[in-house]
Amino acid sequence: MRKKQMKKPYHVVKVPIFPANIHVCFDEPSFKQVLKDKNVPQKIDYLENGAMAEVHSIPTADGKTLISIILDFKHIIDLDLTLVHESVHLVYRIFEYMGEETPGEETRAYLTEYVYKELKRIIDEPDAK
Repeated sequence: MRKKQMKKPYHVVKVPIFPANIHVCFDEPSFKQVLKDKNVPQKIDYLENGAMAEVHSIPTADGKTLISIILDFKHIIDLDLTLVHESVHLVYRIFEYMGEETPGEETRAYLTEYVYKELKRIIDEPDAK
């Protein structure tokens, strides 16, 4: 008999073309779980200095990189503006991870659009928050 798999407390955006995933967290327990699941050895603070959203690019113990975003809905004033802003940060982290120093303008624009659209899709799911 197979064990029922527990749903993760965070969401994952699979990035096309690039071998990078974005881990989306909406609270501190989900952020701590993704750090544990991805084998991050160092202590990472949750939303430093009262931030309402934050992007991380963190090395893991197995030599990979965790790219994540934390969104604190209790303190976000304008969700769309925050998502656009953080999508740009996420795209930069993806290009850093890939070692791409000069991505083309169209590639950057399409990837930013994709990241924003996927974040909105996750947030709009009934059980997202």
